[in-house]
Amino acid sequence: MAEHINRYDEYAQHLVQQGWLVVGDDHLGHGHSSPTELGYFGEHPVLHLLDDEVQLFHQVKAQYPHLPYVLLGHSMGSMMAQALLPRLSNQLAGCILTGTTAPHPELIPVWPLVVSLSKTAGHQTGTFFDRLAFGSFSKRFNRHVKYSWLTHDSKIIDSYNRDPWSGFIFTYNGFYALFTLTKMATTADWYHGIRRDLPLLLTSGTHDPVGKFGRGPKRLFDQLTHDHFTAVTLHLFDQMRHEILNETDRSTVYDFIDQWLHKNVKII
Repeated sequence: MAEHINRYDEYAQHLVQQGWLVVGDDHLGHGHSSPTELGYFGEHPVLHLLDDEVQLFHQVKAQYPHLPYVLLGHSMGSMMAQALLPRLSNQLAGCILTGTTAPHPELIPVWPLVVSLSKTAGHQTGTFFDRLAFGSFSKRFNRHVKYSWLTHDSKIIDSYNRDPWSGFIFTYNGFYALFTLTKMATTADWYHGIRRDLPLLLTSGTHDPVGKFGRGPKRLFDQLTHDHFTAVTLHLFDQMRHEILNETDRSTVYDFIDQWLHKNVKII
């Protein structure tokens, strides 16, 4: 959310060095996909966001039909991945969710307003919803540094704050999409239709406010194991913040995911 795929180039290069083909994209309303309409996703925003990813998956799979595919989604992307799994799980060799969310009951009272403003003022910047959703995130960290909750790495935070394609505020249309995805990802039956032997890695930092400091990923893990999913792994990195792939000790995260991939994904 409010960033672009190039922020993860270092991790993509790491995966390439391990022999993986890496494909990523700027979501609708982000980066090169929508440089003049950042944070706006058009009519039926969730449908378009998800359909874009399905189309990209099938384009790549058509070029490389015999490779195993692992879907990785971070933050808002993890919620999109959850919504995509019922459609794609039979074609995937695994899925990794990082920085995923937890239920946010504070959104329930404002939901009618979210729907209304997305229809009547969809292009307008949703400053109120931005404060509601993220205003408290820096309380445990350095309040004087914007987005300090993302990572301990001050260079990455500085780069994020200076990047015109990062940190922008969603429109009301964009917040409608985000809150819809949040609802979808935290319902009791979000995983219906996903094959139960799909290898799933749920990973986050214990100091990630998006997942309520580990409670969100733990809740997902409990849901899945209770419903007899047989290949679910939960790993919380101690004291890491939201962007575990951009943390100061990110090599530890890279190594852990490498080991999980080696153990769970059959390489051709």
